[in-house]
Amino acid sequence: MGNVGTLGHLRDIHWFIGFFGMDVKNWMAKLAARIGDGCKALGWHSVPLSSFRLNNIRTEYVFDMRPIMEISGPLPYSLKAGVERTVEWMREMGEI
Repeated sequence: MGNVGTLGHLRDIHWFIGFFGMDVKNWMAKLAARIGDGCKALGWHSVPLSSFRLNNIRTEYVFDMRPIMEISGPLPYSLKAGVERTVEWMREMGEI
């Protein structure tokens, strides 16, 4: 079951990032965001990464999920299992 709000959840997130082989340094992300800002200024409005989006990605959102968990009960999947199932489904659908 899910590890919401626990150290295990943080390990799941670390696994998730490693699952996709992500090791993006801060300066690379900022550079890509600046390039995206420039593209937006030239008229491309749906750039994949901009400074605004990077700031949203890097902002830590921590919420106490205990009240929700009291109503809904445990999650049906851990983050790891959910990502694995989603990736499997996306491959079956030809999305990746």
